[in-house]
Amino acid sequence: MECHILNSISYLQGSVEGIDNEKLAHFCISEGVRYSEDPLHTRFEDFKIPRNEEWNKVFENIEYQYMSTFESRLKIINHWAAVHKKWEATNMHNHFGKMENMHGDDIQPDLAGVYYVQIPKDAGRLMFQYNVNQFRTEISPVEPVVGNFVIFPSTLNHYVTKNLADDLRISISFNAIELTKPEL
Repeated sequence: MECHILNSISYLQGSVEGIDNEKLAHFCISEGVRYSEDPLHTRFEDFKIPRNEEWNKVFENIEYQYMSTFESRLKIINHWAAVHKKWEATNMHNHFGKMENMHGDDIQPDLAGVYYVQIPKDAGRLMFQYNVNQFRTEISPVEPVVGNFVIFPSTLNHYVTKNLADDLRISISFNAIELTKPEL
């Protein structure tokens, strides 16, 4: 796992080995249900998906890598697939504010993340926008790679540029809370 420093804000990048991403992509499309059928809705590209065997492996691996790197434990509280057709993008947003977790409770996420399932060439980038100071804003791009994940503060503004590929761009986004590492 790598830590990239953006002034005083950082994000983490890592990879997960041994995942059948083709199976996971098919699962997102076949089992996913759109949050909204309105193409003008901000969550049109988002699909509610249940957990499955491959996604559980991804979750467990990310949580393990986080705990091995830091003195705290990561608990993923909700997730969804983002499926972008050609010309689709995701508008600027952050994950700050209470969000319904997988158990139906409202909870404020500490961190947000994304795992890349299917990324054709020219499928767009994740873009972080952050303030260097009160007068200047910077943008830092992240090139998506199948099997990689990115974790960042839930308050960090971000967006995804247009998918210029003919194929679908599929990723799974998630929110997490940080728990104190248990005493051994």
